[in-house]
Amino acid sequence: MPRRPPLRHCPLCGVAMQARKSRGDVPHFDRFECLNCHTTIVETPKPSPASEGDKPR
Repeated sequence: MPRRPPLRHCPLCGVAMQARKSRGDVPHFDRFECLNCHTTIVETPKPSPASEGDKPR
């Protein structure tokens, strides 16, 4: 059974937002759109610990 998208409310108008995946290869919903005021929230993935070690000091 497919997992239900997380419920998120719009920070501007308070209406529930529609969740979707921006790409087919991501395992979670990362794009939320308000159907009332058209606010869009896109979550960006956290950098992996391996990529943080590659940063110059």
